[in-house]
Amino acid sequence: MKIGIIGSGNIGGNLGKHWAKAGHKVIFSSRHPEELKSLVETAGENAEALSVKDAFEVNADVYLLAVPFKALDNLSENYKGLYANKVIIDATNPYPERDGEIAQEVRDAGYNASEYTAKKFATANTVKAFNTIYADHLRDRAFRKEDKLTIPYAAQNKETKKVVKQLIEDIGFDSLYIGHLSDTKVMDPDEAVYGKSLPKDKLKRLVDEKKSIPNLNLKNHNFAKNEKDYIRIYEEKGYVSSFHLKEGKLLNNKTKIAYSPQDIYIVAENRYEGMSNPSDMSILYVIETNKDEKGTFLMGFGPTADLDTAEFFKNIPEENISDKENIYLKN
Repeated sequence: MKIGIIGSGNIGGNLGKHWAKAGHKVIFSSRHPEELKSLVETAGENAEALSVKDAFEVNADVYLLAVPFKALDNLSENYKGLYANKVIIDATNPYPERDGEIAQEVRDAGYNASEYTAKKFATANTVKAFNTIYADHLRDRAFRKEDKLTIPYAAQNKETKKVVKQLIEDIGFDSLYIGHLSDTKVMDPDEAVYGKSLPKDKLKRLVDEKKSIPNLNLKNHNFAKNEKDYIRIYEEKGYVSSFHLKEGKLLNNKTKIAYSPQDIYIVAENRYEGMSNPSDMSILYVIETNKDEKGTFLMGFGPTADLDTAEFFKNIPEENISDKENIYLKN
């Protein structure tokens, strides 16, 4: 693959050298690319250095963001149009003491840092990886055949999941799939797996124990009497989009973006039994899309089921369905 490194410091520099060693074409970048001469020489024949603008213009397959979090707004705006449909690996972290108000705002918000990056680079396919490992461990513990460290990662779709998994394993680390970008809170600073250098089994155990499970506190909303009440609760949590099925696609009622089953992620599902007939059920799907739209979809189940809609949700890939506990609530 051709990989553009945006930010050639400790994380970007070490990853670039590793990927070049693994046979990938690496383009380091800087506002002053001439200052990267020694880095390029160390990385070898598969590496070169360009300006940031030129790095975006070389049409790389993947771009690594290893810059201060506060730089994301300008990067996404200045090079808009040059990263469309590219894979963006977000290795950034919001540190308020370094990045200022924007970092604090994101850390206090109801979304994860990776979701902020995905919104800024909306035309790209964002994945999250390499933000939890210390730079010296990244530098010194790559290409091991035994006692491998594990890199957690999250992706927006099946294709980008495969890409980032390969890039992790190409340089001698194990990989652990966390889930969709909405699941990456455990990877943020001061959270469960941040700064943890562990083998796969121990890291997975930590994720399973600590990974936040949103929406389970809906059971505490005693005032919710039916599906519409729960839809309002989810809307308060940011799941504001509504959808309908049209010609085999799930269509956002507002943006008119159409989604195939592989573009949809099931965050949770709530099942409701009918009051008079328990077989007359409805399912409230809480969904996210590969374009970072969040919303709900209410579907009849049993005698009220629409077969086309049921078939659509049946065709959502298994890996796109959260392993979080479903919420089963009776009317």
